Amino acid sequence: MVDTQDQGPYYRISDTKNADLLRERQSATFDVEELTQFMFAGPNNYFNVNIRRQITRQAYAHPIHKTHLPLEYLDSDEHYSVVVRKSLAGVKEAERLNITDKKYRDWFLNIFSGGKFAFFLHTSMFIHTLETLASDEQKEKFLPLARSFQIIGTYAQTELGHGSNLQRLETEAIFDRTTDSFILNMPTLTATKFWPGALGRSSNYVLLMAQLYAPDRHHPCGLQMFFVQIRDLKTHQPLPGVEVGEISTRFSHEAGDNGYLRLTNVRIPRNQMLTKLAYVDQQGSFHRLADPRLLYGAMLTTRVNLCAFFALLLARAVTIAVRYSAVRRQGQTPSGKETLILDYPLQQDKLVPSEQVYQLETYSLPDMYNRLRPNLVTLVDGFDFHDNELDSCLGRYDGQVYEALMERARLNPTNQHKVHPIWTSIKQNAMSKL
Repeated sequence: MVDTQDQGPYYRISDTKNADLLRERQSATFDVEELTQFMFAGPNNYFNVNIRRQITRQAYAHPIHKTHLPLEYLDSDEHYSVVVRKSLAGVKEAERLNITDKKYRDWFLNIFSGGKFAFFLHTSMFIHTLETLASDEQKEKFLPLARSFQIIGTYAQTELGHGSNLQRLETEAIFDRTTDSFILNMPTLTATKFWPGALGRSSNYVLLMAQLYAPDRHHPCGLQMFFVQIRDLKTHQPLPGVEVGEISTRFSHEAGDNGYLRLTNVRIPRNQMLTKLAYVDQQGSFHRLADPRLLYGAMLTTRVNLCAFFALLLARAVTIAVRYSAVRRQGQTPSGKETLILDYPLQQDKLVPSEQVYQLETYSLPDMYNRLRPNLVTLVDGFDFHDNELDSCLGRYDGQVYEALMERARLNPTNQHKVHPIWTSIKQNAMSKL
């Protein structure tokens, strides 16, 4: 799967260009590689750090990463296009490299897309739900299409009116014996599916949570999951009876493609209700095969995974904050020297995990801070982030913060105009009359 020749750290202390940051690393009382291996290596760890390093290097070596401006300089459509293009390129590259282990494949796709993999819900909840709720026959039919990206799907559960209170979801699936199909409707405004990622512009299928009625409207059978096509596979246009669109961007999730969905008299074949837990026969009789609470397994699994994802985001944030705090100087001592902001007690209080320090009753809090202070930079270095993964001028390993900020600013497309056109117009039409 990987080339094992280079599995060492991304950076060495000798790569540090900033004198203050270099001094911080040289003052550490332990070896950063030992810390990284302790945290991430070993047979019981979810990730092998050496394999993770290698596939990260392989991801960032792809030439597509040099084909676009930083995402903050792109408008919404450009941003979406770049993320989709990179996500699809990542899928192809993972296949070329034969990265088959799911955890490493997911890591590769996340890294390759800059943490903005456009089809995260497809590779996680959509495929996972098919694996857990579809019958063997349905798996054989649907999973190859999903895994090969011949179809792209998302998980459509949350509605305008209800999210966690699943029993009150209003989307309806009524069985029609005359056509051996389900009729899908959203009878109220609050039944609109709202928020699912990759729904607004990307997905052509959804796994739809709906209230089942069989053999007719007067016989409720509870919540079931349905495999529903919403867009044409050739034109990507919404199918008849389908209204689908994007809701808006979310903070720090500009390419999330969150959307809404309304269905009006959309028919699907009877065999597109996922049937591992229950099924409806041709006469409309409902048969339960397993505990209905298993229906919620995909959502619970995703919530567990989100905890790990948020921990990763916090690790990135503290890495950036500590490194920048070891570079930035502000304020002046009586001797006239500027102070590193990392030396201010208030800054240390924000960056050091105080709740853990208080549990260590052997030492006083100031003593613990003094013990930690020489190692703060090396502690965050142990998280082993590649600079491209941090995507931060302030958190660069080499400490060249100000050089990076200037380089990034000069990439802004607005700087291509020495004089913005609006000022040319104002000068000609208004200010010349003063």
